[in-house]
Amino acid sequence: RLIFSIKIFFFLRNKKFKRIISRSVMASLILAYFRVNNILEIHHQLKGLSSIFFKVFKKTNLNKFLKIILIHKNLIK
Repeated sequence: RLIFSIKIFFFLRNKKFKRIISRSVMASLILAYFRVNNILEIHHQLKGLSSIFFKVFKKTNLNKFLKIILIHKNLIK
């Protein structure tokens, strides 16, 4: 998944989009790290490496490049 996310970044690097919608946590975090505005749809509870990266990311100041949509009300908890 990490390699896929990096490939997505290089593919989108030279393209001009106002907003990108993603279901991949890793891809969204990498895009936000490189200051690309994107929306992350979370459909299920995060587990494993994605959960760790997401918790670390929330403590950074890059939240303005990532908007999060929670599909189910139980994910808010």
